[in-house]
Amino acid sequence: YQGGGQRRWPLWALSIPLLAALIRAAAHVAARWGLEILPSVVLSGLVAYLVSFAVSLTVAQLRRGGLKAHLNREVLLWFSLAGVCNTGAILTLNMALKLGSVSQVSPLIGVYPLFTLLFSAMFYRRERITRRMVAGVLVVVPSVALIILGR
Repeated sequence: YQGGGQRRWPLWALSIPLLAALIRAAAHVAARWGLEILPSVVLSGLVAYLVSFAVSLTVAQLRRGGLKAHLNREVLLWFSLAGVCNTGAILTLNMALKLGSVSQVSPLIGVYPLFTLLFSAMFYRRERITRRMVAGVLVVVPSVALIILGR
């Protein structure tokens, strides 16, 4: 959106993030069902990563004929660090789903973009926090708190 009432993207593009949200919600419900059958947080994370890896490789193969990555030590270091962080996130998400209800855990997990924005502004220094972002935070965070505390 460039202001002035004009957008530079097709209206159907709104379906992409909505579809992503639908898939993410279904994943939380499926993980909860899986944890009821086999209550191992570590095994559920492993299965999720293996399936994700297989699907990602398949999509890469179908789209461009395979992975053609040029990896060096710096790239491997950063992706490894991201993998460690993501593993911690998946393990804590699965533990939360095991112990709590999906209707409480899922909205709480949904505030992660707030932390992404803050960390990006602090460390990457390319993100500018605008009044619109602050307004969004002031709407989202209390809304999540109401959902969590409303039980």
